[in-house]
Amino acid sequence: ARAGRLERMRRRFPDADAVIFGHSHLPLHERAGDGFQIFNPGSPTERRRAPTHTMGLAHVNGGSVEFELIPYPVSTIRPS
Repeated sequence: ARAGRLERMRRRFPDADAVIFGHSHLPLHERAGDGFQIFNPGSPTERRRAPTHTMGLAHVNGGSVEFELIPYPVSTIRPS
């Protein structure tokens, strides 16, 4: 369930600074007050219920990580 996800992930991964997940293909980035983050980059090919296709980047610098969610128009997707 979406409600309470950040707290559940924090309890499940107490030693982690961040958790990346993606099964739902729905983009999400949340940060707790202590800096713990959860990130779902979405999907560049299958947006499901998301408004746009997305992908993500993780920027690691000096022991910290910042996530960037990159949306792009559906029109840029070309079938293989």
